[in-house]
Amino acid sequence: MYTPKRVLEELQSAKEEYIQSNIAITKEHKIILPKIVDSFAKSSGLGASDLAEMVMPHIPESQRKSVHEFQSKTNWKGIELTPHDFTFHYLLSKELA
Repeated sequence: MYTPKRVLEELQSAKEEYIQSNIAITKEHKIILPKIVDSFAKSSGLGASDLAEMVMPHIPESQRKSVHEFQSKTNWKGIELTPHDFTFHYLLSKELA
């Protein structure tokens, strides 16, 4: 539940939890994103590199470094889309776990 005093922090936390639970990195160093994230990026005017930079701080350091190495190559096709999983599930805050 969002509270008026901390709504920005709570929304930021929700974004981070969503990214951590729905975004993956393949062995080929591609970022796997749900199609709904791509739709958000397009409607917000974000390009593939902007989208990659948005999710980078929320993935493990080891994967982040490998993606950055491959991202610097000119022919990097680093984003792959998957259908959004609409099944309902709870995301528990780390503070509550």
